[in-house]
Amino acid sequence: MKIIFITRKFPPSIGGMERYSYEISSRITKKYETLIIALKKSQLFLPLFFPYAIIKAVLNKKKEKTVVHISDALLSPVGIIIKKLTGFPVILTVHGLDVTFPNYLYQKIIPFFMKKYDKIVCVSNETLKECVKRGLSEEKCVVIPNGINIKKKDKTDKKILKEILKNKLEKGPIILSVGRLTKRKGFHWFLSETVPKLVKKEKNLCYLIVGKGKMQKQINAIIKTKRLEKNVFSLGEVKDDVLENLFSCSDLFVMPNIKVEGDVEGFGIVAIEAASYGLPVVASDLEGIKDAVKEGKNGILVEPENSSEYYETIIKLLNNREKREKIGKNAKQYTEKNYDWNNIITKYEKIYNNLIGE
Repeated sequence: MKIIFITRKFPPSIGGMERYSYEISSRITKKYETLIIALKKSQLFLPLFFPYAIIKAVLNKKKEKTVVHISDALLSPVGIIIKKLTGFPVILTVHGLDVTFPNYLYQKIIPFFMKKYDKIVCVSNETLKECVKRGLSEEKCVVIPNGINIKKKDKTDKKILKEILKNKLEKGPIILSVGRLTKRKGFHWFLSETVPKLVKKEKNLCYLIVGKGKMQKQINAIIKTKRLEKNVFSLGEVKDDVLENLFSCSDLFVMPNIKVEGDVEGFGIVAIEAASYGLPVVASDLEGIKDAVKEGKNGILVEPENSSEYYETIIKLLNNREKREKIGKNAKQYTEKNYDWNNIITKYEKIYNNLIGE
């Protein structure tokens, strides 16, 4: 069998979809003859990538047992055109915003092509619901969550973290959030409504935000207005080894997403990554996060935009080290069992085999 995997999101760019594409492609390449067609440059090249991907796939030496795997809904027209020209079966993975993008023309075109796929993989039950809302057959869809690359993680001394933060770190607890600085991530809300109360209770608390995005100026303004400069550090994007140190040294991971119309959280892979380091996760009980964070198993779910509940949950965990470490240990074990990419990829392999009749 041969797999043609087509993606517009791929390293060196950083993000959840980029990581997904890398993990899928690197694993199928080890087992199958594989053609990876990836846009590794700016999304500004996307109009050129569409015909390039189609031509390269069609000109590929035809084999009877070939499956075309498209990495997100925006590329769905590409897969259907290839199917028409080659007869290859096609599978589509959808994430969240690629399904719900709030544009009238987009919502007319993309679901039309999605319905023509042989199989659609949704990364969460929330994404599945959004597909069904757009007229897709639930029988054609299957939920397969994103995974993480499980590896041995050595605990890092906080001295390394102090160096990263230029010795600004005190002896207080460390809370970490990771993600693009977009409205739905809720960092601005959390900074404005909850962090000041946390700092009042824990004067040496350190809150770290990793990521970049269009909300950066607003986040900086809130930090200044609320006088949080000694406690909150927005680090921008960081290298993988630095992020590993941040996960290892932190005491708590927070994912304070808020509801934004037309922009859903498809899964919440960073919560899984945090849990794999033994970090207790406190996250909003919202959208695809509910597929990533299972109450009592690898984290605690909180009502979105409920500042009091966030505050009380976090303070209780910070004040009870034994409970915090127990939750973290359970989260690590649950994550390794349920979200290892090596296990996730076998679910994709079953779909590939079914599509070619094996």
